[in-house]
Amino acid sequence: MKLDQIFKTPNPIIGVVHLLPLPTSPRWGGSLKTVLDRAEQEVTALASGGVDGIIVENFFDAPFSKNCVDP
Repeated sequence: MKLDQIFKTPNPIIGVVHLLPLPTSPRWGGSLKTVLDRAEQEVTALASGGVDGIIVENFFDAPFSKNCVDP
């Protein structure tokens, strides 16, 4: 699907929500509530700033394992 089929503007601005480390990642902090609260703060800031869309990423889960992790 093309961006012009999703957004009503020809040049949409897409903000990024950077999730804190998630469960099973090496830097997991132990609180899903903290992860969600931080994500909500970022979404609120992006929406207040007028972005057209939001994408969520989990780059803070680095370093990424080449092997499978236990569930």
